[in-house]
Amino acid sequence: MNIGLNMSNYFALRTGKIEQAHYDRLQNIIQMNLRLEDLEDINQEDFFTAIKKDKKNKDGQYCFIIPTDYGVVERQYFPINEETDQLIKDYFEQEYK
Repeated sequence: MNIGLNMSNYFALRTGKIEQAHYDRLQNIIQMNLRLEDLEDINQEDFFTAIKKDKKNKDGQYCFIIPTDYGVVERQYFPINEETDQLIKDYFEQEYK
């Protein structure tokens, strides 16, 4: 499942790391490989519990590998706080209505 790729692309756009055109191009590729039926049973509370335990996180920050240019990704850290959690909730609301 490519939910991590899809969320990273969303985070890159929403945090100004990539332009809309780059997001759209990556989104098209991701959507060709993302099985939406895999996402139907995702419990957001369980997802938050799991993502907060990710081994890449450090010092109270989520770690996401996000696109920053064509063919370039970078490790980016986002504080584990209400603002970042809201971005994750927005992702689920917008991507999987």
